[in-house]
Amino acid sequence: MAVQSYKYIAKTLEGNIVKGRLHAVNRYMCVKYLEAKNLQIEHLKGYKSLYSKLSQITFGGVLKPRQLVFFLRQFGVLLDAGIPLLDAIELLVLQQDKIPLRKLYFDLYQHVFSGNTLSKAMATHPEDFPRFLVRMIEVGEVSRRLAPMFHEIADYYEKQFKLTEEIKRAIRMPIVYLIAVILISTGMILFVFPSISALYESFGAAELPGITQFFLWISDFLARHIFLFLGSVFSIVTLTIMLFKYVPKVRYNMVKFALQIPLIGELIRIKN
Repeated sequence: MAVQSYKYIAKTLEGNIVKGRLHAVNRYMCVKYLEAKNLQIEHLKGYKSLYSKLSQITFGGVLKPRQLVFFLRQFGVLLDAGIPLLDAIELLVLQQDKIPLRKLYFDLYQHVFSGNTLSKAMATHPEDFPRFLVRMIEVGEVSRRLAPMFHEIADYYEKQFKLTEEIKRAIRMPIVYLIAVILISTGMILFVFPSISALYESFGAAELPGITQFFLWISDFLARHIFLFLGSVFSIVTLTIMLFKYVPKVRYNMVKFALQIPLIGELIRIKN
């Protein structure tokens, strides 16, 4: 969907002149949005620029879990009040100030206005609307229980969000301790062991324990190739994240492996 860019000059209730830019699917929605902000339009003109095109580009989903719950609650309340579906989406658009969210709602509006169902419109944004949510909305449309379905789904995702937050709080401190242990161990290998290596060399032909020789070797290797080591770690982490996000087969195998880990697997099952 092509979102248009507009420049406007408007007057506030106090008589002050304000200028600004706005993204909307058409001039009508732009006027409605400004009027909802209690602005009297003096001048409104469309424009095109590279910045306006770049500002509309988004990566991944724009609806955070808490925002998704709020969106579902709002939609359910509007439908309960007897407001038609298209008008409900229009009201959500007019209330939204954040450009990425407004663009998302504009897209839903455009799909429904073109004759598609809301579930099909949501299905075009899988990063924001999970497949389960889309299916439940489709069930609500078929059974003509769309408003109650919105409330039920909002309850479900709110419980899931709270459970996820509890899990994050439960594992936050162990992760902090693990990172601290890794940093302390790395610091000892990089700074402590090299400073005492001369002491071990003074032992002459005395044979050192295998574990001590191993750590001395690791310390010497990292001291000589620290930038290579850090670059390799950064590259591996970045490559793993990119493969997980954009290669479904890799993501499937990684999740499958994680599910087999005793504690982590249980947490993943609870979250999902």
